[in-house]
Amino acid sequence: MLRHRVHWAPRTWKTPLSAARATAPALPTQRLAWLPASQQPPRSRRYSTASHPAALPTETLSPSPPTQQGPPSSRTTLSFSITDRVGVLDECLAALRNRAISLTRIESRPSRTPDWDYDFYVDWGRSQ
Repeated sequence: MLRHRVHWAPRTWKTPLSAARATAPALPTQRLAWLPASQQPPRSRRYSTASHPAALPTETLSPSPPTQQGPPSSRTTLSFSITDRVGVLDECLAALRNRAISLTRIESRPSRTPDWDYDFYVDWGRSQ
């Protein structure tokens, strides 16, 4: 069961402040930094948040992310929100495609905002 999610921004995204949610093991592989929970919007305070180090002032960076690592065969879930426009999902999934990550599941749901935003949940790896 996924217990810990983090926000992260792939290096391929053009906006350094872009972020999404993923499991903690994704942080070291993407060279990301943690964003304190106090700087998150209230709706997402239940998650730890990370952002690309270039997007954060140095005093907000934690010394190191938690070392909670799953076994190599564990499943990873990534969730992210996008605004409805042509090609935006393809742009988001290109970060995974460029890393040769094979998805096992993708799910979409309308977000709770009235702006035609959507939340996506993407899995890769094996379930235990």
